[in-house]
Amino acid sequence: MVGPLWVMKGGTNASVLPYFKKAEDYRGHLTPYNAEFHGRGGPIAVTPEPKTGKLAKAFLKAGNEMGYDVVDPNAAEQMGKQTYIGSYSYRQLEVIS
Repeated sequence: MVGPLWVMKGGTNASVLPYFKKAEDYRGHLTPYNAEFHGRGGPIAVTPEPKTGKLAKAFLKAGNEMGYDVVDPNAAEQMGKQTYIGSYSYRQLEVIS
């Protein structure tokens, strides 16, 4: 079976989402579209890509011209164009209780 470890162990995305949200300190813009998929205040700082290069900007512009929206890769709808979201800086990890 191929997929995330929690799926291979019988879990679902819905069953692990609360844990991901608790661990995350999302530094991007929260909207009604993506708020249910991101957390704030957790030990892992997560931010949209801080620098977008020329090639990525051209890719996003081409997507606009084709009618694709910018999407959050962690939200429910993933059809569209997107930049990376990742942990570009870290705080000391603490036990999440």
